Amino acid sequence: MSFTGEHGLRRVGRVLGVPLSRCSQRLESCLRRAGNVLPTPLDPLRLDTPPMLETSQDFGWRNGHASRRGHSSKFSESRASSRFMVKYSVRSVFLTKKPQPLKNMNMTYGDSANVSVGSSKLKDQPAGERPRERLIERGAAALSAAELIAILVKTGLPGANALDIGKQLIQKFGSLGAMAKASVDELQCIRGIGRDKAVTLVAAFTLAGKIAEELQRESPVLDNPQAIADLLREQNRTKNVETFQILMVNTRRRLIRVEQVSQGLLDTILVHPREVFNSAIAARAAAIVLVHNHPSGDPTPSEADIKVTRDLIRAGQLLKIEVLDHVILGCATADRSKDFSSLRELGYFYA
Repeated sequence: MSFTGEHGLRRVGRVLGVPLSRCSQRLESCLRRAGNVLPTPLDPLRLDTPPMLETSQDFGWRNGHASRRGHSSKFSESRASSRFMVKYSVRSVFLTKKPQPLKNMNMTYGDSANVSVGSSKLKDQPAGERPRERLIERGAAALSAAELIAILVKTGLPGANALDIGKQLIQKFGSLGAMAKASVDELQCIRGIGRDKAVTLVAAFTLAGKIAEELQRESPVLDNPQAIADLLREQNRTKNVETFQILMVNTRRRLIRVEQVSQGLLDTILVHPREVFNSAIAARAAAIVLVHNHPSGDPTPSEADIKVTRDLIRAGQLLKIEVLDHVILGCATADRSKDFSSLRELGYFYA
């Protein structure tokens, strides 16, 4: 028994569970492939019922059916086996999903042999090498800057974990100070740092500045340049221009408050004695400490810094408000262990 034309296609569609349109589009190519398996060619318009329309439970060619066509029993078994293979080949052609493209568009099919079977994810690394576990075991001070950043960014990319991204950030900006000055948009230039991760990093650096401000409110004793530098270091680290500040202290050298007097350009600043001592008088300060930063990182005082300091010392003597010191904040290097300089220690307070 055989069926031809559209009726045969509909029966094939019911058995295979696919619509008629798909059958008509792909059946001819499927049957051409089947012709390479069967000992006799197949007519695309003529579908024999047994191999194509029977299910796996009732499938099979009987020897008698083959004999009526003049075939031997032995050949009938071979033909039945071949048609069984064709039947499921047809089902696989119609029902198998098309191959999906690689998610990583930078990788080609030819590169698949070069892909490492190892995992770069932090969770797959030994516990002693994961930043979070190291922080718990050894404390935050034992971690590198890249490891601390990895804890903040949390996740990485295929082929680059969070620790790798932390190293890329430090390499890109050169230092933590430069990274702290970066905006959200600038941080997103690094592959793997999206908006949320950039916001997290900016928030972390800003939180460090808030901690420094809290220390100021605890009224620390400011009787040496190191204490002054420690107090204002983080607050001034992210500034891109020179900023002049005064620390107002009482008779016991305890901090009353910090006030910004003026903000200049990249390497210059203008300060007037009236602005400096007006705040000190209002705060009833017994003495003041002058502080400003050098964005270049070199805390060496310039001639203008020395002149401004001596002018303010003379003005303070008239107002009975002592100028204790002038501290310039910069950055430490391999050749310079201190990231600040004190004009009093350098001898510029004595004309």
